[in-house]
Amino acid sequence: MKQSLIHLKDTLKGTGFKFEASTSLYNPMERFADYVSTKEIVHSKIIADLLNPKGEHQLGYGFLVMFLQTIGISVETKPTPSVENPLHEVNVKTESFAPTDDSNGRIDILVTFDYNGKRYALIIENKLNDAPDQPRQLERYNEYLSKSGYNESERITVYMPRVGDKCDEYPTAKVINATMLAKIIDETLGESISPNKAAIQSYSNYLKNISINNIIMDNAKILEGLTPEDIHEAKAIKEAYDLLPQAFAEELRNKYEKKGYETQIASNYPNYCYIWVKESYSKTHLWLAVGFSHEACYFYIVSDDKNTYEDYTNILNVAQASTSYGEIWLKPVDGSLSYMGFKTLPDSEKLSQIINHWLEELNKTALRKEQ
Repeated sequence: MKQSLIHLKDTLKGTGFKFEASTSLYNPMERFADYVSTKEIVHSKIIADLLNPKGEHQLGYGFLVMFLQTIGISVETKPTPSVENPLHEVNVKTESFAPTDDSNGRIDILVTFDYNGKRYALIIENKLNDAPDQPRQLERYNEYLSKSGYNESERITVYMPRVGDKCDEYPTAKVINATMLAKIIDETLGESISPNKAAIQSYSNYLKNISINNIIMDNAKILEGLTPEDIHEAKAIKEAYDLLPQAFAEELRNKYEKKGYETQIASNYPNYCYIWVKESYSKTHLWLAVGFSHEACYFYIVSDDKNTYEDYTNILNVAQASTSYGEIWLKPVDGSLSYMGFKTLPDSEKLSQIINHWLEELNKTALRKEQ
């Protein structure tokens, strides 16, 4: 299996396979993702509002400044309320009419602003929904703004695809793809105290997800072009990867069994390992459950005695999370003792620390029961 993995990885590296692809982030905004993805104007309205210092986001100039800095335009806002803001007269429009001799086009987002006494026009062509380029589209918009009084140094053109880092139709355009746009939002939120941060973060997560989904599809197309032998190896690796959480649980069971603890893989949840001390369990009917996914560990205290489990909720600082197959699952209130994320493999030292903490707490609880 190891040699197959090495061979397949080497093969995929030569095809442009994107190993950075990951699973999507949870985002309630995905409930209307299909609508957003097919409606270019929805993206444009959200982005336009973020670019507007007076928008409903309450980020002020934060996003606009971060956006301009990302495309290489160094701007600053006033350091104190008493100083005149060098960035002002910001006007943001969507679907802005831009007629030329050969077409009546509309600019997806047009931002005009004054900075240090000079007037600028920012053209943003939104292709986040993978819309095709129109003939001379960005060239025509620049022609229109040129006739409107903006010279070449005062016009800034931004091309905004879902993925990619270049604009074939207008090579001098600055490119901000979905991932880059999400990063700008995240950096802006990191410096903000806006009460709308959670809602704005949902849009950032959505942008990250549409980038990831596209990369995964590109990877799938690459796999389709491999040899039957490579496809077979990829399938075997994928099947093994799917069982990785169960392998984590089994490894943990073996480790603590060797240490003298009672252990068991949960019959209904094969990615969960139960750990307990027989003497302690006989007094409290409590044990520790450690579960695994591909990216996290989960910790619960479990009881099989519905008459006594409530006696321990305050002592252990846990709260009832669910009841399953006659077992009461209690989740630690302290998040650092109920969840541990990881990127590839669990941190064994940190994992042991959390497990040992709970085993010690369960032992103390049993001792109190005796007194």
